[in-house]
Amino acid sequence: MRAYIFGALQAKVEDAIFYKRLKFAENSIIICADGGYNIAMLTGIKPDVVIGDMDSLKGAIPQDIKTIIHPKAKDKTDMHLCIDYALENGFNEIVLLNAFGGRIDHSISALISLNYIMENGGEGMLVTKHSKVFLINRSATVKRNIYSKISLIPFTETVKGVTTNGLQYPLKDATLYQSANLGISNAFCSNEATIDIKEGVLGIICEAD
Repeated sequence: MRAYIFGALQAKVEDAIFYKRLKFAENSIIICADGGYNIAMLTGIKPDVVIGDMDSLKGAIPQDIKTIIHPKAKDKTDMHLCIDYALENGFNEIVLLNAFGGRIDHSISALISLNYIMENGGEGMLVTKHSKVFLINRSATVKRNIYSKISLIPFTETVKGVTTNGLQYPLKDATLYQSANLGISNAFCSNEATIDIKEGVLGIICEAD
């Protein structure tokens, strides 16, 4: 099952239009991290639950929407609390929306959360209007769709045995290092690409022009 989590960024108009056009999977749940409720309601999306310390919330939440309030002084971000809620309730596919941009620390935290989701048996993806980010620790097929560029970024110190097909700059049994940038700014040369790895965790970033 899939969970969609809205972060609390101050979204731009074009972002709001993008979220409004999203087609949510059946039997999915929509979770808002604190002020993520603001952008969800702005786009006409009614969340199932709102979680956080409510320090960035605008207005009152209707009584028919589940609300879980946490103290401001806590060890986890509101986004992380939402991820925990999704995993604990059996949602193993988690899509992070309105979670990248604005404060650098929160943006990096959102990316790191993808690794947390993987470590806890789930599959995470961070989605913006022009890009998507997800992690793999095994073979994967990536469809081009609207994306033209693709970057491969190690989320472990090394990622070994990287072999790609369908990319402009192919790799064959390569080792990618977290301290280098060999996998940055590749490009699709077919409608889909295959990426095989033997060891490690690899971040896949797909971007449109």
